[in-house]
Amino acid sequence: MATSHHGTVGILVGGGPAPGINGVIASVTFYAARRGYHVLGIMEGFRWLIQPDAEEAKLHTMELTIASTELLHQRGGSIVHTSRINPTRSVEHLKNVVANLKALGVGYLVTIGGDDTAHSSVCCAKQAEWLKVVHVPKTIDNDLPLPGNIPTFGYTTACQVGAEILTSLLADARSTLRWYIVETMGRQSGALPMGMCSGAGCQLCIIPEQFRDKRVTFKDICDIIETTLYKRDALGQPYGVIVVAEGLTEYMDEEERKNLCKGQLIPLDPHGHIRLDKLNLALGITTELEHRFATKNLNSYGLTFKKLGYEVRCHDPVAFDVEYTRDLGFGAMKLLEMGLSGKMIVRDIHGFTPYDLESLTDPTTGRIKNRAVDCLRWDYQVARSFMFFLETWDLEEGAGGLLERMTKIAKFESPTAFAKTFAHVPALFPKKKFPGLMHDSPPFLFAGATAPPTFSL
Repeated sequence: MATSHHGTVGILVGGGPAPGINGVIASVTFYAARRGYHVLGIMEGFRWLIQPDAEEAKLHTMELTIASTELLHQRGGSIVHTSRINPTRSVEHLKNVVANLKALGVGYLVTIGGDDTAHSSVCCAKQAEWLKVVHVPKTIDNDLPLPGNIPTFGYTTACQVGAEILTSLLADARSTLRWYIVETMGRQSGALPMGMCSGAGCQLCIIPEQFRDKRVTFKDICDIIETTLYKRDALGQPYGVIVVAEGLTEYMDEEERKNLCKGQLIPLDPHGHIRLDKLNLALGITTELEHRFATKNLNSYGLTFKKLGYEVRCHDPVAFDVEYTRDLGFGAMKLLEMGLSGKMIVRDIHGFTPYDLESLTDPTTGRIKNRAVDCLRWDYQVARSFMFFLETWDLEEGAGGLLERMTKIAKFESPTAFAKTFAHVPALFPKKKFPGLMHDSPPFLFAGATAPPTFSL
């Protein structure tokens, strides 16, 4: 084991918690300490580093050792805490960060976070040539642009925990013949809601990406859910769980957001994002649908709303994320030892790859680009095929009598009137024909075939 002092490695966490943060911290500490580095945990992200008082910044650090972090990889949360403080809001704050890191003797910095923390990392690396900065991508939203659709750490655990909760709600819905409207985390990407929904086998998931270039409206969301309830009822299954992404509100116009916020000022976080936790989309949908049903004296379907998100952020990581975060911490230290800076560490099929943070930045916004769900990809199309929503053929008279039964349940004057009212709904779920089950399907899946078959999901 190395005993010489090679310098100080600082570790900080920004943004919301995610399962596996402690695994990265433990991995960096283990690798660095065995090679003679001093390791310092910087508390609450950039909160104290932006202050002008170096002594105050020092008080909010903790020494990390192999002994103190040995079993940390098994625990959820963050031993060094986290915050959403944005050091890029002023030049003075950035200068304070660099000055405080220098006063602490930190020559190497590992930042753990999402797109906002990555952006802060880029700015810190630019401010001081002597400071080597490597970023470890973290977000349960799975919205960072990692290559090859590689997930961000924490996403797998969050999906697992969320799916377990939804599975329990689904059993309750089936037992009591009610519907749950569950709003889940997922700001710029619908990956987390989709993953939870598919993992639990819920009846429907609504995400921003499926609207494509069309403006997301509260009415469209309610129309989708209303018709799903009618369709399931007509099929003799008047129960289920519907998952909606909280990020849908980001794509609504300001007036609709104000209505959800009951006319109050919509709060923003330090990075300028809407505080989605202060908007209650699921409650708004439930209230609107109850009003629609009451107006026509219809079955209320026992509508119940829930918000799901904080429950999955600090759960103990599953084995995949334990291994993943150990690899990422190891890779981050390798990059620092190679003298690299301003990089993001990615574990892919080739091993570890350093990605230049500057190249991942959107020139129009100055922020790291987000990765959205591709609704024309095979994985979304498979998930879509298991959902219950109003299809084009459901609106054709004589198609097994479904349209007639829905018309009766919804108390419309005629099937034609029902079809005309909800004719826009099927188009809100993008559909694509493509060759094979997967774009990268190996030939042996189609033994004896000269070409992969083409079919529609």
